[in-house]
Amino acid sequence: MDLPNKQLEIRLQTADILNKIELYLRGKRQKESYEDGKTIIEDIVYGAPMANELGIQSIMSFLELLLNPHTVQGNFKTESHFNGYIQEVHEGLIQNIIINRDKWDITINQVSCIVDGIMNFVQPFYTRLLDNKERESYTDTLRSVETNTLRENAQQGIFSNLNPFSKRT
Repeated sequence: MDLPNKQLEIRLQTADILNKIELYLRGKRQKESYEDGKTIIEDIVYGAPMANELGIQSIMSFLELLLNPHTVQGNFKTESHFNGYIQEVHEGLIQNIIINRDKWDITINQVSCIVDGIMNFVQPFYTRLLDNKERESYTDTLRSVETNTLRENAQQGIFSNLNPFSKRT
């Protein structure tokens, strides 16, 4: 994969934040270690799950609709638009959990802990979309990569591809 695509992939990727939220709901953390040059990721249990399996999967499905490569490309033109959206997400999450808490084995005391924990991930994630800053940063990234590519091509010379002795990649 070439550099511009890799950089865009990193910016559009939401799996990491979703994974962190799911681990939080399951009462787990991940420990990374290295053995024989390989990375080993191990889930470490540090507490009890905050919901049963149905609850965790339902909450994660709700969040996957909110945090995905398509929503990363959105734009909040004003801070009030952003705040209104965050309030809707917050209220929707609370309502969803309250309505289903018995079915999901969530106690009333856990509701605010779950909602606050999730919103601590969601709100900062969405700040990237204020004033179109995320798209502007895409443009800056692509412009930088294009400039570097053009500079490298210019250094090789216009006829470098015709030279049988030139190094080709």
